[in-house]
Amino acid sequence: KDLVVSFSSNQIVFKEMAVPKVKGDQFNLAVNNQIKSETNISDDYNISFTIIGEEVTEDGKEVVNVFATACPQAIVDSYINLASAMGYNLVGVNISSTCIARALQNESSVKEKCPLMVVQIDASFLSMSIYDNNMIVFSRFVNIDKNEARLSDDYVARTVYDNVFRLMQFYNSRNEENPISLHKYDFNLGRDILSR
Repeated sequence: KDLVVSFSSNQIVFKEMAVPKVKGDQFNLAVNNQIKSETNISDDYNISFTIIGEEVTEDGKEVVNVFATACPQAIVDSYINLASAMGYNLVGVNISSTCIARALQNESSVKEKCPLMVVQIDASFLSMSIYDNNMIVFSRFVNIDKNEARLSDDYVARTVYDNVFRLMQFYNSRNEENPISLHKYDFNLGRDILSR
């Protein structure tokens, strides 16, 4: 029996990247090296990607746009072992990003607000995505502990503040020429898109 698993985790990194076009296995290596360099992840991550399209940059270089996912190999191995113990053959792992992030990618007004951080607060998770040039350049998923939230009135607020602040610091330290500003926000953007 074959099994496909779908899950989310706060340890998974999503990143859209423009990777220089090279042939064959060199392209896989280029994607792996670029996401490791841009996100500081270790070699213990399983990296997969989907090709979104190709373009030529202003300076004439051919690049391939990819949506990359980096998941700790230990998580993948745990699902392989679980499937095996249950008598199944794990044939695929789907890692989910958020539907709000996908809706925003198709919204033309997002490009003029970039760089833009979108934060989705749910009862059980916090999802943060950074957009630049109308594409996701970084995404992070954080679990919200419901028991902690019940015990502390400001747990969710602190979780949001700490994670948003850290992600802004991370992004701005690598993009000093075009940082995310705390003043760049639009509370109506998501509501307008989702109400259509």
